[in-house]
Amino acid sequence: MVVDPTDITTLATTIGPRPPGSAYERRAAGYVIERLQQLGVPATLLPVHVPRGFALVFVTIFAIAAVSVPLARLSEPLGLVLSLAALILAALEGTGRAVISGLAVTRNSHNVLGLIGPRPGADPEAPERLRRVVLTAHLDTGRSGLLSQQPLVAWLRPLALAVAAALVLIPLLQAVALATRSPLPWSLSLLPLVVLLGAIGLLLERELRGDPVAGANDNASGIATLLGVARALRRDPPRHVEVWLLCTAGAEAGMAGMRQFLSENRFDLDRTSFIVLDSVGAGRLRFSRGDGLLRLRRSSPTLLRIAGEIAREHPAWGLRPQARRLPATDQSVALALGYQAIGLFAAAEDGLIPNWHQPSDTPERLDLRTVGQAADVVLAMIRRLDDAARDAPPFPRVGTRPGARRRAAPR
Repeated sequence: MVVDPTDITTLATTIGPRPPGSAYERRAAGYVIERLQQLGVPATLLPVHVPRGFALVFVTIFAIAAVSVPLARLSEPLGLVLSLAALILAALEGTGRAVISGLAVTRNSHNVLGLIGPRPGADPEAPERLRRVVLTAHLDTGRSGLLSQQPLVAWLRPLALAVAAALVLIPLLQAVALATRSPLPWSLSLLPLVVLLGAIGLLLERELRGDPVAGANDNASGIATLLGVARALRRDPPRHVEVWLLCTAGAEAGMAGMRQFLSENRFDLDRTSFIVLDSVGAGRLRFSRGDGLLRLRRSSPTLLRIAGEIAREHPAWGLRPQARRLPATDQSVALALGYQAIGLFAAAEDGLIPNWHQPSDTPERLDLRTVGQAADVVLAMIRRLDDAARDAPPFPRVGTRPGARRRAAPR
């Protein structure tokens, strides 16, 4: 499929870097809704509250744990209480239960939502067969920094595991010190303290010295793919599937747009599938076996099977499975709530995403053939899901869960 390169250059060059919650992210939302309306797709803007400086949330948590170490020298019970509080806060933030980030100052932004319904009159039992595909890509861009430079980017997961271990070890050692009255556990806690101080330093360096990037690959390529799919589906809509086109704000700020969208809308888990487009413009296409830096949330077996079949039928695309071991994407939010979800991205031969969160993430470094192939893969998956809905027995009229709270749907 031919994807319009103007969409990429407009987002990455004309609008430029699009930090979460910024005026530039809102300009990107305005551009996308205009493009959808030009294609004849009903679309709307959905207000979103985006945390400002999301990385500072974890700086705060790590700092609380770090302060507990010298505090434990003065009062072991107080140090233990503080380190346990930091561990609990980190666990809550990591599982999407915002505490610190819920208190953070927020900016107003928008998700964009478009809707392509099934072909009218295609099936007399259409309401009972109807499935939903939510095709999503994020509008905003990340920041550069040491964490996105080689070789540190290849060590992100070991670094994250070291930080998680430090958050657990500090209260554990403090509890042992309190029980045994031995000075040795406190001395040992200096090692995880150093790990936390290093993590704080790297995050602050990103926030204070890093620059917002143009985000041609991450994620203007995903938005352009979504618009290309929308163009194709308007010409030839599916028969048994409605396609929701969701462009989210604040993905680089804890997936704020996707979290709010799914908190305001509930879908039938059996009828709804999410396909997440994130960085599909450089390297060879991959479908995600799972998503997440610390915890790998595994993609839907059904969607993995469909993607695998498409890969075997189109070997020239080089499509193959790979776990996406970077900070979580919108896919993880959907998976955590029990939805069927899969991600599509592109990676180099070393398994890394080219120019990820780097100033070099510009349009001239993209391969438009890869972007076009990403659109072809998505269309093939939607067609497979449409065929599966045609061949599946209808859902019963009585006793089914509601398909969605439809107040978010475009009119």
